[in-house]
Amino acid sequence: MSRTTWVYTVFLLLSVVLVVTVILVPRQAWLRLMDSDSDNPFKRLPEGITVAVERNYYPFAYIDHKGQLVGFDVDVARYVCTQMQLKCNITMMRLSDIPAALTANQVQMAVACVSYTPDDNETLSYSLPYYRNKLLFIGRVNRYPPFVPDNTSYGERYTVGVRAGTNQQHWLLQHYPELSNIVVYPDLFSLVKAMYNGDIDMICVGSYVGYEIIKNTTHGYYDEVPFADMTQVPSQSAHIVVSKQNDEQIEAINDALQQMYLSGTYQTLAYRAFSFML
Repeated sequence: MSRTTWVYTVFLLLSVVLVVTVILVPRQAWLRLMDSDSDNPFKRLPEGITVAVERNYYPFAYIDHKGQLVGFDVDVARYVCTQMQLKCNITMMRLSDIPAALTANQVQMAVACVSYTPDDNETLSYSLPYYRNKLLFIGRVNRYPPFVPDNTSYGERYTVGVRAGTNQQHWLLQHYPELSNIVVYPDLFSLVKAMYNGDIDMICVGSYVGYEIIKNTTHGYYDEVPFADMTQVPSQSAHIVVSKQNDEQIEAINDALQQMYLSGTYQTLAYRAFSFML
C-alpha cells in the first residue's frame, strides 16, 4: 500500500467514526460533551444544586399521603432543572428564611411563590413571572362587614394574620401602618390553624391558596372577606429567584419557563395542581 493510499484510508476511517458518533450519541449527551468546559457555576457543583420551595404550602409544595414532596412549585422546579440539565435537590424552607439562604449560597435557586419586594432587590435576581394572583382576605362566613383597614375602629376590633416574609405582609405594613392588629406567623399551617382556633379573625393570603382554604369545610365555613376598595388590592407576581452572585442563570431559567409555556407543560401542571388555569 502506497503512502498516499494509507493516508487516504486513515482519513476515511476517521471521517466515518466522526459521522457515526454524531449520529449515535444522543443529542443531549452530545451537548453535554460540547458543554464540558462551560463557565456555568451551577454545573460545576458535583452534587447538583439545592432548590428551595416553601414548607407546607398546599397546593404549591407539600408532603402527600405517600410521603412524597409534591405540588405546583415542585413540578415547576423539576421541569426547569431538567431543561437546564441540572441535578436538583429540592428542599422545603420557611419563606422568610429563603432570601438569607440564597445570599449565603445554602440554596442556589428558589421556586417558592416569591414576589418582588424592594427590600430584597439588592441581593436577589428575579426571573420572569411564572404565575400571578390576587391578595385575598378570608374569614368565617357572614361574620364580617367589608374589610376597611384604614378605619380605626375596624383595625382595633379585628385581627389579621399574615405569613412572615410575604408580599401580603409587606403590602399591609406599607399601605396601612395604622392597622395595629397584624399578627405574623412563620408559615401557612400555623396561620390557618390560628384562624380555625379563633386566635385571629381573618387571614391575608394569595388567592390560589385562599381558594383551597375556602373549599375545605372541615373546620367550618370560610369565605372571602370583601375589601372596601378592590382597586387597591394588588395583583402579585411570583418569580423564580437566585442570588445576585448567580444572576447569570436568570436567562437560562427564563428560557426554561418559556419552553414550559410553549410545550403545553405549564397548562398540564396547573390543571393537576389547581383544577383550573392560572
